[in-house]
This record gives sequence, C-alpha cells and structure tokens, in this order.
Amino acid sequence: MENRHKYQIKVPFIEPLESSSKTTASVNYSKALGNSGSWIGCGYIDREGKTKKHINVTFPYFSLVLVIEGKGTYVDSQEQLHHLKKGSVFLRKPEYKHSSHCESQPSWKEYYLDCDLNLYKHLSSFLLPDNKKVVYQTSCPLEIIDNFTSFMEFIKKASEVDMPSVYIKFIELLNSIFNKTPAFHAQYENESINQVKLDLDKFLNQRIDLKSYCESNLLNYEVFRKEFKEQTGLSLMNYMVRRRLDKACTLLRTTNLRVLEISNELGYSSQYEFSKQFKRYFHLSPKQYRVGNE
Repeated sequence: MENRHKYQIKVPFIEPLESSSKTTASVNYSKALGNSGSWIGCGYIDREGKTKKHINVTFPYFSLVLVIEGKGTYVDSQEQLHHLKKGSVFLRKPEYKHSSHCESQPSWKEYYLDCDLNLYKHLSSFLLPDNKKVVYQTSCPLEIIDNFTSFMEFIKKASEVDMPSVYIKFIELLNSIFNKTPAFHAQYENESINQVKLDLDKFLNQRIDLKSYCESNLLNYEVFRKEFKEQTGLSLMNYMVRRRLDKACTLLRTTNLRVLEISNELGYSSQYEFSKQFKRYFHLSPKQYRVGNE
C-alpha cells in the first residue's frame, strides 16, 4: 500500500521516481503499514552541487540520515554545532528544533530512513537511544550503504502482503546502523558499564535480580542504573530484554528450532510469555517474523 501523504510532509525536494518521466537525483519510497496509520520510508538525495539549509526547523516525523558524500553542519536544540562528513549519521527527531546546512562542494549525497511519530515512539522504547546525542560517526559506511541499497530495492517492489517483511527489514537496518556506530555504544561508556554488559550477556537465559547483582559487584544500584541509562539510552531491564530478543531474532532467522525451544533456551517461563513479549516489541509474532525472513 503506497503512502502518498508522505510526500507532502515538509520535504518538497523529494519526488517519487514513478511520478516523473525525467531522471531525478532524489528518490523516495514510502509504504503504509496496513491500516495502522503508521508508515516507513527511505530514500536517496543527490544535491548536485547545490546547498541546502534547514534553519530552526521541527519535523513531525523521525528521520535518520547517512551522509555518503559531502560536508555540512548540524546545530542541535542546545545550539551545539556538529560537523558532518562522509559516514556521519544524524537524527531529525520529531518536534526537535534543529538546523542543518549542506555545502555545495563536494556535492552532498545522502541516504535516509524515516517513519511516523507513533512508530518512532514505539521504536524508542527498545531500539532507538533516548540520550541527547543526535550526530554520530559510523565505522563501516560501505556496509551500511549496501544495506540501504538492498532495503530500498525491497521496499520499492513490496506489495501489501510484504509489509511485515518491510517492517522487519526496517528494524534490522536501524539495528545494523547502530551496531556499526561506536558512539551509540562504547565510546561514551565507562569501564563499569562495559563489564556489566558483558556479564548480563552471559545471563540472558536466566532470571537475574539486577539489584542483587549490583550489590555483589560493589555498585550502588540506584546510582548505577541511572548512569547506565544515561550512557546507553536503555534501562538495565530493557537492555536485558533487548539483548534477549536480539538473540531470539537470530535463532528465528538462522535455525529450525521451534518457538517453544527458543523460548526455553532464552529462559522464558513459557512459550506464551516469550511470544507476548516478542509481539509487544516488534508488533509481530515469532512465527510471523520467521516467515518474513524466509
């Protein structure tokens, strides 16, 4: 289902490829997720040597931009200036005032992902960091560019029945970008947080009392949990849930284990509990997720 209203949202320079007989340097593909009112979009922009400025703008939707070529600047809501270059990733958060400027030379080129406000709020609960950083530098831009290209080709051809797969691939692309962007993780994490993350990864299949864990490791639970969330964007509990579900996704994609076997391996008390949590985070059942990746 094509999401036609998307093209009217404060991005007049974006033109759907199929609506023009001319070759265009800007391509956008956007799809509605059934009747939910949510949509997912992606695109490519080549400024062709032209400058582009957004001054104190607020977007009504979420957008993640990967700079492929060119230089520019981004001024966040705290009026802090960030320099952009090849491999930079920056976020346009809904209702978050910011300014950006793309220089004319070298010519600016970008890929972007975007989605509606409600889907952004859902993703923020488990995938997107909620810290105040909005500009990052990727470690593997070529790999991410390949992933963008594959996603754009898939969403371009996707029909309504493909929407669960589009949603899954959108989440996986976001996750791959964050995993290839050190600043989302280790760059701003101290030694204690790194060690705790290593420990928690070993306990994914167990029920763990996080307060007791902190006390046994001489950490003040109340202080540490606030520091952990500030630096990672996730609470200790949400980190455990996200890592457990990351592993579940891997097992669903790469093994023939039954859903019950996966839930047992990850320490859930029942298949029902596992499926309920999986669907709450991904809006898909484990079986739907597996089918979408076949």
